[in-house]
Amino acid sequence: MYAYFLSEANIVDLRLVHLVRDSRPVIFSYIRKKFVPEIGYTATQNPFRTALAWNLHNFLAERLQRKHTYVRIHYEELAPNPRKMIFHILETLGLLEDVGLEKNNAFAPFRDENRVVLGQGHLVAGNAMRFKHGEMKIRLDEEWKKSLPLLYKATTTLITAPFLKKYGYSLNWGASYDD
Repeated sequence: MYAYFLSEANIVDLRLVHLVRDSRPVIFSYIRKKFVPEIGYTATQNPFRTALAWNLHNFLAERLQRKHTYVRIHYEELAPNPRKMIFHILETLGLLEDVGLEKNNAFAPFRDENRVVLGQGHLVAGNAMRFKHGEMKIRLDEEWKKSLPLLYKATTTLITAPFLKKYGYSLNWGASYDD
């Protein structure tokens, strides 16, 4: 949504990273209560409104790609190979030199392919992970496959099916990306 508003202003050299994730684990993330020491338990969201918002956000991203420098990546590609994918994003958007990197350079925040050192993040809005800092391992999270209630899996699949298919996700909720 923020990118859409920025694009309407025509004052920013807007380059977009469209990070796509299967709608079902997104729903799971929004309905799952997480304890964060800094704030207590996180709020949960209505899963059906979240599915509709997922559609809207992807629709807007699709519209923006026609007008701006754009790269789409899947969470399932990013999580197992974050360092490689960050380089891919920077290279695709023409930003490697802007951030002082060459293709095979060490990338300071990364200790190896999957371990990154995070600084203090912003505290305004977003995922509860924004409070974490220090070294952490990035990994693929597939807990939703066993923990998301069947009703939510089925309803979310129905509501978001066109974009799921467009982005290569199976409508069979037990399958992985591109199965």
